[in-house]
Amino acid sequence: MDYQETLTKYLLSFIAGLKQGGIRKAVISSGSRSTPLSLLVKRDPDIQSFIDIDERSAGFFALGIAKGSNKPVALICTSGSAAANYYPAICEAEATNIPLVVLTTDRPAELQGVGAPQAMNQVGLYASHVKAACELSLPESSTTMMNYSRWQGFTMTCRAQNNPQGPVHINIPLREPLLPDLTLSTPSFKGAKVIKSNREAELQPLAPLFAQKGLIIVGEERTPAEAGQLLRLAEKLNWPIIGDPLTNLATNVKQSPNFLHQADLIFREQVPTPQVILRFGRMPVTKPVVQWLAGHDDITTILVEDGIQFRDQLKRANYVLDMSVADFFRSFHQLSSAFI
Repeated sequence: MDYQETLTKYLLSFIAGLKQGGIRKAVISSGSRSTPLSLLVKRDPDIQSFIDIDERSAGFFALGIAKGSNKPVALICTSGSAAANYYPAICEAEATNIPLVVLTTDRPAELQGVGAPQAMNQVGLYASHVKAACELSLPESSTTMMNYSRWQGFTMTCRAQNNPQGPVHINIPLREPLLPDLTLSTPSFKGAKVIKSNREAELQPLAPLFAQKGLIIVGEERTPAEAGQLLRLAEKLNWPIIGDPLTNLATNVKQSPNFLHQADLIFREQVPTPQVILRFGRMPVTKPVVQWLAGHDDITTILVEDGIQFRDQLKRANYVLDMSVADFFRSFHQLSSAFI
């Protein structure tokens, strides 16, 4: 097997893994070192590809696609400083839990640190701003290495989607010649998928808290469906609910008397102190709310996070639940009305 065939089958195996993990869209920033990967992704009928030669705009374009679809999107670029231009979008993906799979092609080890053009240390380039990072081995033709290539594509794409979602980085060193054999088909592999568990929690131990006077605080961007569930939850508990504009609470079709508009103004004044605070996700960005919370350290707090990250800047949570809004809403309904 010559190098061109080895290169092509190795990358086809890798792309098969990306698809098994859920990649269906890719944004390509064209360049020399990324030519074989870009061409093979571009011709794949299962992947919709977009060309954006400016890496900075490509990064944010991919971020928008992933955010809109809640599906992982691949980003492909050449070696050298091109990869650094993805950095702003990657930081944003980390901050907002968006699944990006960043694929940076690279020069092989013998061209590193010797002054070769478009060569820089790309290993660990994005530091702690990605959930996971790895560097692929150079292409080899053995069955073991083909399966290794596929497995890396599959598992890293899954990591991007595991809660909390976020960006991952795969660095791919390639030797010249950089032209794939477009007549070759993808090697055959058994299917692979991740089945996510339906997380439900027994909330009965918390039932006495739900019978007290409480306040619901919602952070982060929420879908209209989630906003509707949160408003219905507030009505069932008869608790007031507040949240930033991105939570969609104010724009939800269903208007609720429990939703407090203009929390930034309300919490500048003295407000009744609840016995329990039920928080969903990050702390809201409304400063008066954060300042008010900082002055009330004796309130029992329940923090609900979709993926445990302990995002509690005041470190006040008494109970941390690894649940989505839908999980919590469903589990709440399992409580007997006698406890509420």
